[in-house]
Amino acid sequence: MEHNKLAGEPLTYQRLSNQGGTMIQLLVGQLFLFTVQRYLIGLSGDDLVKSVDH
Repeated sequence: MEHNKLAGEPLTYQRLSNQGGTMIQLLVGQLFLFTVQRYLIGLSGDDLVKSVDH
């Protein structure tokens, strides 16, 4: 099952995706949604965006 071609980063990434890939995907998805929401809110209120950026 081991591929010698995937030495280094791809192998590490594969191991990560096997162990906690689902959790990482959920966290990334939530961060993405959070950022999009902040951006959309920022379109209507720049003060909020400035406070969030800091």
